[in-house]
Amino acid sequence: MKPDHFDVASAAARACAHQLLNKDVPPVIVADGLVTQALAVWAAETGRTISAQTVLKIWTAVRDVR
Repeated sequence: MKPDHFDVASAAARACAHQLLNKDVPPVIVADGLVTQALAVWAAETGRTISAQTVLKIWTAVRDVR
């Protein structure tokens, strides 16, 4: 059975995250990068730039409190 697009994208993101973590990139930086790229793709596809910016601002605020 051929994997669907979600499975392919998820596997690629997981592999990228593992590679970065194996290079000692801090987990929060890996997460920031992946979330930022995911929101950029989502905003471009849906036209929801303001929504993506809002989610990113909230993500950053919560991250920075830690």
